[in-house]
Amino acid sequence: MERPDVLERSELFGVYGGLMSGHFLGGDYLRAARIAGNEHSYWMCHTGARNIRKPAGTPGTLTGKILSFRRLVPGQPFLVYKPVGEMPEEQASSLGFQETPLVIPGGHDTCLSHIPIMSTYYQAFRDRAGTPVIHVEAGSWTLIAQIGGKVDIPPDACERDILVQGTVDGQPVVTARYGGGHDFKYVKELFAARGIRFGADCNESLLVEVLKDSDCFLLPNINSVNRLSGPYPHLSGKILNEDAFFGSTEKAFVVTNLTTAIVTSVQVDAIGKNGSIPLVLTAGGSRDPYFGRLLATVTGRDVYGMYDFEGNAVSETTSLGAAIAGKAACLKVHPYTVDVSGLGVSYRKLRPFGDDISRLLDGYRERLLAEIERAPA
Repeated sequence: MERPDVLERSELFGVYGGLMSGHFLGGDYLRAARIAGNEHSYWMCHTGARNIRKPAGTPGTLTGKILSFRRLVPGQPFLVYKPVGEMPEEQASSLGFQETPLVIPGGHDTCLSHIPIMSTYYQAFRDRAGTPVIHVEAGSWTLIAQIGGKVDIPPDACERDILVQGTVDGQPVVTARYGGGHDFKYVKELFAARGIRFGADCNESLLVEVLKDSDCFLLPNINSVNRLSGPYPHLSGKILNEDAFFGSTEKAFVVTNLTTAIVTSVQVDAIGKNGSIPLVLTAGGSRDPYFGRLLATVTGRDVYGMYDFEGNAVSETTSLGAAIAGKAACLKVHPYTVDVSGLGVSYRKLRPFGDDISRLLDGYRERLLAEIERAPA
């Protein structure tokens, strides 16, 4: 948000990635903000903002660098599943509640979306309780977050759209980002402008044809929304060989999917070097029968999808996370221990493509990354 009184008293504003990454890394916040630029003015102040190498709750240096920080941000950290009080009786009565509801702190949408992953994953695989997981939330923004475990943050994190969020307990969650869904939407609009429906039926023969031909590529950030974000913030994406791309909507769909999967894998590797850490896929990408298998193949990791009792992919987890946090507060337990069996969520390991396709995909990945390297900034 932009507030004139805050702007007047603030020395500098930076984009979200620069502000949070620079601060959480424990370096000079102002330097990180300058690196990020001043294209957008965001006021991102969190009580838990801190150097992640220090214990949760340790105040960050940001608190002393922005005048009246403590007037705007509470000094006492709150856990999302711990009640902070009760709704006033008069208000509860006016809303028709027969009992006085508990009030719990809010949470960032992405942080809340992690709760159902960990609750259901740890209960589905009880022998893995407490082990790290990478949550790939493949929506408009593809957010790749490692929850748990030690993470080595790249030295150029604030330049590659890698930031640090927090779990419900205030532990660091290193998160990388790429606007895969934004690029998909833009390509869909390009085809719509030509009166063509964008999409394809998933089949391996089409994928093999695209991988063998390798006659067109989609460079990431073709959607201007993605500029100054993702692993290639200064890249302006484009289509290489438009005749081939627009000559087949099915082929273009596969090419776009390949770009999203490969760029996502770049961000996965940036925050999680340990290839044994599995991925859990949610959001729009989880409904795409191509994407999960491509991700499993290109990363070489175990990739899991979440499914409801009717067999549909569980794509939206943020509101579910808020519900689980609320139940945890009422029961006075940790959200990861809330009994979620009634949700009927099951996990399926997504099958990677075979060795022949995997080899072709490795070659395609190398060529795409080479084109990205050659592209002018």
